[in-house]
Amino acid sequence: TYPDIKDEIIMSTCVKNEDNYIIQWIEYHSKLGIQKFIVYDNANNNVQNCFVPSKDQGSNLPTVLEKYIQNGMVILFHWPYTQTFQQTQQNHSLYAFRSAKYIGLLDVDEYVNPQMGITSLPELFSLLTDQCGTKIGGFELKCKNFNNPSDLPTDGYNFLKIFDCDPIITTCNKIFVVPENVKTFSVHMITNGLPSVMLSEKIIFFNHYIFLNKVSRGR
Repeated sequence: TYPDIKDEIIMSTCVKNEDNYIIQWIEYHSKLGIQKFIVYDNANNNVQNCFVPSKDQGSNLPTVLEKYIQNGMVILFHWPYTQTFQQTQQNHSLYAFRSAKYIGLLDVDEYVNPQMGITSLPELFSLLTDQCGTKIGGFELKCKNFNNPSDLPTDGYNFLKIFDCDPIITTCNKIFVVPENVKTFSVHMITNGLPSVMLSEKIIFFNHYIFLNKVSRGR
């Protein structure tokens, strides 16, 4: 059984060996008003899958996230699956936490970047819901990729000080889905459900730090 997270905006992610970066992701988005994070731990299965290989090897998320688990902010799942591990994580969240208002399906190197001076996602999504209604699959965010060609430090929060980026793109978008209106989801898109609403980058987008904990990507 899972807790009934009714009418909340939550975030769900699948990670592999991201112990040095997951707390920053949680703390950042908690400042934007997210109170619950569903984390699926894909580490320690010793099988190659489609994750881009990480610099860091090994993981102990139950210890790293202990205080967040104890205070109820994080729900941690052991998720040892290989093929379609991300799709199963996303669809598991859709049904296990179906009473949530929105579920943000993002990775831990992806940081939501609201504009217009509104730094509360509940406040922003409330305004957007008033405009778009509730008969939607979710809100779709455009992507801005960040690179680290000079190999600057990325430990702690230093990666947020790296501003070398590409123009905003409309591929590889991520979505805050309305779970009750979506039956199936696959990585970047709703595959069965109501259509999502693409949001303007003047309202919100997400920063994708593609170099974070990666050997060569984004260099």
